[in-house]
Amino acid sequence: MSSETLGAEFEIIVPLDWGEVTPITLEENDAFPFVYVVLGGDMYSEAIIIDSFVTENGQTKIGNFEFGRP
Repeated sequence: MSSETLGAEFEIIVPLDWGEVTPITLEENDAFPFVYVVLGGDMYSEAIIIDSFVTENGQTKIGNFEFGRP
């Protein structure tokens, strides 16, 4: 996925004019096979679910993710 596509998908759940995304919190639970990234803000509360990672050229990257709360 290109950075432009990623940015556009992110802006669907958190438009840029909604202000700063803070705090950002990682929630890990051994009972679930994913990392839950909580995105806080004054006008919203959203999340990104990361359920896999890949290694490319010696760098760890996000393999699969989903925007929005479950």
